[in-house]
Amino acid sequence: MAKAAKSVEPEISEQRAKKFINEVMSHLESIESAKGVYMAAARNEREGITSQLEAMAAHGISQKISKLVVKIAVTSEKVRGWQADLEAEERKLAVKLTKAIGDRRQMSLWGDLPSTSKKPRKAAKKVAKLTVVPTEETAAAAS
Repeated sequence: MAKAAKSVEPEISEQRAKKFINEVMSHLESIESAKGVYMAAARNEREGITSQLEAMAAHGISQKISKLVVKIAVTSEKVRGWQADLEAEERKLAVKLTKAIGDRRQMSLWGDLPSTSKKPRKAAKKVAKLTVVPTEETAAAAS
């Protein structure tokens, strides 16, 4: 947001105006240069993705299917991020709301969160029974 101009009489000198325009133009040129670098880097990354899709196609997986799987993975990461932003009480409420809606797919998204998963029950203690292994001595004593 731009700062409000002071309510004083403006003093415009040719030197100050030229300095202002030169500095702004310098920043604009830097922005355009950065855009060019960014666009080149983005193009390189897109080409890398294309080569990965083509490699999958060479293994018999269509690019349409590969792109779909990538979109789902990206969306899944977004959902996990949204869920991570919630506090414990908010998660519980979201899970209750999701159950009330009855959307099984959405419920499966909440299933792997540690705060919503059930605690494992305590395992029952098993008492080991001792068994006597017969030896020559115990076999002779028994007869």
